[in-house]
Amino acid sequence: MIVLIDDAGADLCTEDTKGQVLDLCESIRNVSVALPVLQTLSPIIPNGSPERIAHHLRFNSTIRRLASELEIPLIDHARHWQDAIARHPGCQYYWMGEESHPNTFGHRVFAEFIVKEISNGITVDTPSVAVV
Repeated sequence: MIVLIDDAGADLCTEDTKGQVLDLCESIRNVSVALPVLQTLSPIIPNGSPERIAHHLRFNSTIRRLASELEIPLIDHARHWQDAIARHPGCQYYWMGEESHPNTFGHRVFAEFIVKEISNGITVDTPSVAVV
């Protein structure tokens, strides 16, 4: 099972939310055939809402830390997108429906990266998990 948490404007970096992520991951781990996988959010369009940009950065940092601390595999979409943007400036404008939500093409980028990471054999806290 892959867990992707959307920020939905809420503060997902609270201790309460971290506890909920931990509880969810532990519940998934208790099913012998299931594996929790955390994912970061895609970046926000440049010059977007400064509050949302800061929130996304903080959220992604929290998810990375939780994945490492809990030894849960991580699919780091943010790093993947940042690498793609560095190689192909402006590509994010084709992938986003608005400043913080991917469109059909952006969701395809998510899906292709998930398949790539799973095909590479997701492991915990290794460079291959956050391929850039």
